[in-house]
Amino acid sequence: MLKQIFILVLMISAVIFTGCASEREIKINDVQIQAEEPDEEQIQADLVGSNLRWKGGEEVWYFTALSEFDNVSINNKITRGDAIEFEVTFLLKDFELEKHFILDAFLVYKLNNKNWQLRSYLVTDFRELTLQTHTE
Repeated sequence: MLKQIFILVLMISAVIFTGCASEREIKINDVQIQAEEPDEEQIQADLVGSNLRWKGGEEVWYFTALSEFDNVSINNKITRGDAIEFEVTFLLKDFELEKHFILDAFLVYKLNNKNWQLRSYLVTDFRELTLQTHTE
């Protein structure tokens, strides 16, 4: 009889322990996992195929390939809830014109289904990069 009580207590303990483990797993799985924030490489990839325009609608730059990016610099980042606003400077090269340009913009990303998605932008400056030579 004592052996049967011991087995019964052991079985109840196993059921309780398994139940607690399942609850712990559910709680862990219920915690929202934040996606990794976009970096310079992700911003470049997100912009390929995009047409950046001034606020009035005039086209500034159409990104056709990653090779157009000479440099991307995140100057400032503001995070609020499920949104990130980046202030970014791009050094771009136009292969057809054989010229370089600097483009400054604000980019807004929103978190959607655990992925950061580029939602909007505002071009703040666009100019040709000119090299000045100093002659004496």
